[in-house]
Amino acid sequence: MEKALDHLRQKLGQEPRRIGFMGFGWGGRLFPIPPSLRGLTVEQEPMLDTLLRQKDIWRRGRIVWGYIVMANEALYLPGTDDLPGDVIYSLTATDEEAMARLPEIADALFEAKVAEKELSDFPEDQRGVVEHLRHETDRAFGLAVPESLSHGMPCHVSSFWAHRAFLPDEALGGRFVPLLVLADKVHDVLIIPGSFWPSDLCIPWQGRVKERVVRRGFSEERIAQQKAWLETIKRDGPPEPWLEATAESIAGEWAGEFEREIPVEHGNSLPTLMTRQEWQFEADGRCRLVLRMQPMNNGEPIGEAPSFDAEQEGWFTIEDGVLTARWGGDDASQATLTIVSSGEMFDGELFWLRRAHQPSHEERASEVTDGGSTIYRHKPRAAPTFEPPDMSESNLQAIDDHVAEHIGKIENVWHEIVSDIVHIDVHVVPPRPERPYYTLVTSGMSDLPMNAPEGAADWKYAELMLCLPPDWLLTTEAFKDERNYWPVRWLKTLARFPHEYETWLSVAHTIPNGEPPEPLADNTRFTGFMLVPPLTTSVEFHELLVPPLRTIHFHALLPLTAAEMAFKLKHGADALMERLEKAKVTELMDIRRKSVV
Repeated sequence: MEKALDHLRQKLGQEPRRIGFMGFGWGGRLFPIPPSLRGLTVEQEPMLDTLLRQKDIWRRGRIVWGYIVMANEALYLPGTDDLPGDVIYSLTATDEEAMARLPEIADALFEAKVAEKELSDFPEDQRGVVEHLRHETDRAFGLAVPESLSHGMPCHVSSFWAHRAFLPDEALGGRFVPLLVLADKVHDVLIIPGSFWPSDLCIPWQGRVKERVVRRGFSEERIAQQKAWLETIKRDGPPEPWLEATAESIAGEWAGEFEREIPVEHGNSLPTLMTRQEWQFEADGRCRLVLRMQPMNNGEPIGEAPSFDAEQEGWFTIEDGVLTARWGGDDASQATLTIVSSGEMFDGELFWLRRAHQPSHEERASEVTDGGSTIYRHKPRAAPTFEPPDMSESNLQAIDDHVAEHIGKIENVWHEIVSDIVHIDVHVVPPRPERPYYTLVTSGMSDLPMNAPEGAADWKYAELMLCLPPDWLLTTEAFKDERNYWPVRWLKTLARFPHEYETWLSVAHTIPNGEPPEPLADNTRFTGFMLVPPLTTSVEFHELLVPPLRTIHFHALLPLTAAEMAFKLKHGADALMERLEKAKVTELMDIRRKSVV
């Protein structure tokens, strides 16, 4: 742990850092605004200002140790909500000094917070920080800790917003955190995402989260949720997406642990038994089960009662979303698991298994380029028969309102007459003084989730957009000429593409027109598209929250030449975007622009 910050400084580089296109995205935000903060102003929630300045924090922030003084207690167990807290740090102390002294300073601050005395009873220099800590909904940005509490080491308190997706195991597993601190007008801080952490920092953190989950056991809410799911499965069968689960899709490591009460027998009182199931499923149908059991008392292992293991190897089959594992020869034993989702399985006793590892899109991909781009060879969905869309999940009105708010009044909507899988419409915003060009935005692509890889669940709903010059012909008569219609055709084609091919589209993905790529039309040199965050809009347009918890991301189609496509595959998206940015290229179509390569 002593060298963790050196690892991070080497990995992220010295400030000012270049913000990688793939790593952090455009628009200045590392992660989306949490749903609980949407619709609020900076005056109502000052943390919004920090979240909107993430690009600057990443570019110029100092890497230092932080120590959490207090945080929303829900952050200490896995969950779904992004929540706030306060952290203490020093911009002048060495890493060793910070590790040695920050815990005692944080403890002194917390003791002052909970002390049973009036604010006026504290020394005058301590009242500001104590008042902040006692008003738990207040925010601080570089609040100086008085020397009487810091014992001479200059340090500050700042509020942070924890994004669970970037925490190891999506929870707080320790109080030491690596921070980026931007000591500008105020002190903005971000916890560096766990994907950057070295293993000696990440592994103990994950272990503490896991231990905490085991000690807590199942909550009443969790058990009720599982019972409801099981009842639904018994009544209606497994969820639709997993009716076609295969040995290949289910292959990987699965693990789960829970506590079970043990009745008192023969005077031997063992309050609980912590049981862990570890499954390994292979694509060829083989499976392996390791069952580990540990007697527990008040969440702690009982020393005089050793753990014991049981292990079985066998084979499995999948039918209608139900996995049956068998072992033991002629007198085969079996276990039946219901496949609920890509993340969990259940059996009839409320056992639960969470996927520990599954083959990634990259592992299944056919090729990885020199630039780190993954090439996918897509095949049509398993059931290519005509499938009318389910319009009950339509986001048409929400998207219509979103476009009108952030881009402009919609002049027309081109509706599909006949639709397969999803119903794709195109919203048209005409040129106006502040946006002197046409803006075309799809709706319908987000009515169904895309098949996003593990770790990208937040990006499974999307819509597409592009911009056309004010003199582009957008009439029914003009569309009879492919030279006028091809941008609209590609917009609709790519909006349907992830659902037809059971894949996903996201930022930095490139889609060529054939192999080898051919011009998109005879009036342009472009041979494909790259998806980018919209460059002609405000960052508020980039995403739309649709209740209860669906976030739709808007991606722009940026046309590329064959040379630009090849450059991206060889050198990566960051390198290409650097050239496109320098040439001031956006999603506004210019069929005559010169290649940046």
